[in-house]
Amino acid sequence: MFKEAEEALIQKDIKAAELMRDMEQKIELKSRNPDNELSTLIGLEQSYKAEIDQYNKREKELCKRLQISSEEKTILLMKHNLEVQKNEFDEYKQKAQKVLNAKEKLLESLKEVEIFFLFQEYDFLHNELQRQEKAVEKKLIEKDAELLKLMEEKKQRKRYEKGEIEEKIAMMGEKIIAKQTEIERLESEKRALEFRLERSELIPYCFSLRLVTSMRNPVFRIFILIYSTILHAWVFFIIMTYTPEMHSPKKPFFK
Repeated sequence: MFKEAEEALIQKDIKAAELMRDMEQKIELKSRNPDNELSTLIGLEQSYKAEIDQYNKREKELCKRLQISSEEKTILLMKHNLEVQKNEFDEYKQKAQKVLNAKEKLLESLKEVEIFFLFQEYDFLHNELQRQEKAVEKKLIEKDAELLKLMEEKKQRKRYEKGEIEEKIAMMGEKIIAKQTEIERLESEKRALEFRLERSELIPYCFSLRLVTSMRNPVFRIFILIYSTILHAWVFFIIMTYTPEMHSPKKPFFK
């Protein structure tokens, strides 16, 4: 459409140039032969005007066509832009769909991984719980065994303590009996010692009494006199016959 309008305008310009040349030629001819070619000039002017009117009409039509074609071109351009945008939107939609699909796949894979780890953790916790339950049961069994053992030991201790208490009571009874016999023996010895002490206290009195009674006897008095005389003579003899040991001469203290 645009090409046809451009070609029409070019042809119009060419035709106008040709008409102008014809007019110039006719004017020159008129100036040379004014009477003969006047009618021809008038016919040429009329044809020129008709052609100009025709060309004006065609120009208007072409302008309308150009306007319509420009509008159509704008519409086509808008349609093209719309198609381009639609294609871009479709591409973006496809890309977004791909991203969403990838995201969904990633989420599914992450969910699968998370579920796998959760199952692993659940298995671990379940095994750990079973192990702890077994350990607790084992400890409870051990505690029950220890409790039974302690109860048995307590019973045996009570029996032993009862027997030991009875034995201690018997031993204490024996000790009390032994102490009692010992006390009785000591009391008997004490009485014997007291009797001896009483007798020993009476001996000096008896000796002094015998001495007094002996001094009243004249024979005893003579015996005592002779004994004292002999004793004094013996002491005097020893004193007289005593000679001190001889040592080296020493200088007298006084001349």
